[in-house]
Amino acid sequence: MFRISLGRMASPPNSNRERHATRWIANIRPARLSLDELLDRNLHLDVWEKRAEFLTVVASESDLDAIERDRLASIDKLCTLEEFIRRHPA
Repeated sequence: MFRISLGRMASPPNSNRERHATRWIANIRPARLSLDELLDRNLHLDVWEKRAEFLTVVASESDLDAIERDRLASIDKLCTLEEFIRRHPA
């Protein structure tokens, strides 16, 4: 069993599970849908901010890859959630 800590799994480095568990802060710009249509889909996004042209979200790398692979949106990864927490301590 794996433990989740700051969006990463406690597993061997560079493992496939760790890659899929990495959570990113990213800007998502819809390609084929409107922002509202994108939000209506079950894409496992934690939406932090909605702007006129894009969403700022937190999502797993595998979920972001699926969105890009399905050509629903372009993804601009800003940093991992772990990096953000390290840079902005409470």
